[in-house]
Amino acid sequence: MDFDDRVTAPLHRFKNADHHYNESSCKNFIKNIRVPTLIINSLDNPSLDKNKFPNIAEVPKTVELDFMKKEDT
Repeated sequence: MDFDDRVTAPLHRFKNADHHYNESSCKNFIKNIRVPTLIINSLDNPSLDKNKFPNIAEVPKTVELDFMKKEDT
């Protein structure tokens, strides 16, 4: 978060890390997916905020979400 706040966000003309995360999030584009798609995310990835992951109500029926923890593999 600190790195994105100090480097990534200003470098790409975002106000701060939160602005960068919100604007760049796949959640802004998932609703446009029309072909069958599987999205896999790791719930224990320290670089991803699991609270920002899309939920089933935010994706079309063509998208399947699979969130896993390391012990699930």
